[in-house]
Amino acid sequence: MTQYFQMKSKEPLHFQTFTVAIAVDAKNLVAIDAAGLLVPAADATAVTVVGFSKQGGAVAELVDVGYGEIAFDNDGTTPVTAANVGETAKVGADASNISLSPAAGILLAVGRIRALDNEGKIWVSI
Repeated sequence: MTQYFQMKSKEPLHFQTFTVAIAVDAKNLVAIDAAGLLVPAADATAVTVVGFSKQGGAVAELVDVGYGEIAFDNDGTTPVTAANVGETAKVGADASNISLSPAAGILLAVGRIRALDNEGKIWVSI
């Protein structure tokens, strides 16, 4: 296990580069839109979550996106519980676009919930 931007991940963690359509912040969940461009995962134009942004980026910039098995914060409004392990995690209602929930936000799927750790983090395979 490694810590990356204070995010925990299990090796191997992979990266892919995307062109930004709507400005994204570092360490936030990101998705691609219908044109294959990068947008915040909670944006209305988001089609498929692809991971988390390694760095922030403005429109037309290139941003590296990490994916693999990663620990995220649990959503405070509709939290993931042990009963949700094995289900699909979704983008949470958190305004900073970094929390996960079993049924909050715009319901865009993030990945499979692998576990909840003793720190309350949700391990998700993206």
